[in-house]
Amino acid sequence: HLSAQCNRSADSLSLAALFNGANGANWKTKWDLTKPMNTWHGVVLNAQGCVDCLDLDGTPDCLFSQSGGGNKLGGNISGLNLNLSQIRVLNLSNNEFTGDFPAFVSKLTNLEQLFVYGCLFTGSLPTDIGSLSKLKDLNIRFNRMTGGLPSTFYNLSKLTSFISSGNSFQGCISADIVKLSELESLIINNAKFTTIPDQIFILPMLILLSLV
Repeated sequence: HLSAQCNRSADSLSLAALFNGANGANWKTKWDLTKPMNTWHGVVLNAQGCVDCLDLDGTPDCLFSQSGGGNKLGGNISGLNLNLSQIRVLNLSNNEFTGDFPAFVSKLTNLEQLFVYGCLFTGSLPTDIGSLSKLKDLNIRFNRMTGGLPSTFYNLSKLTSFISSGNSFQGCISADIVKLSELESLIINNAKFTTIPDQIFILPMLILLSLV
């Protein structure tokens, strides 16, 4: 069930803003903004014609089959206001962005999978990340992020996988992690957390845990 109405115009304008903000002129496979967005590299639409998946992974052997190929996204997209009301999958991994983790991500309330690993993002996770109530997979490994996990992180009750290796998170992991009862994989290597609560070890679905 999608929680927002399809707005093709808003989707198209948002993708155009991303293209312009992420050095689109230098992309290996550029978008022709004069053509329909279903022809644009890495864009998959749903039955209503809105963006369902945006896969702009910068590696040739991308997780998904449609995109990849080292498309050379870059620039500072932290201030972009993207309104992709029905998007379920966002993959911007392995690109050379600058600036903080993009705040617009927290507004994509239908997101189920978010992959932004290897992107050089700085700053911390936005405090309203907890608004992504449908999020199942969050992979932010190999960025340059700092700070602690915001208290709203523990509202991600559908989360099954959280991978954040290679960042510099610090502070405490809250005992509220017990609320993430669907969590199967928790990989937070290289972080500087000072407190690891016992509640991690009683998560009922947890299969893979790496805290080293």
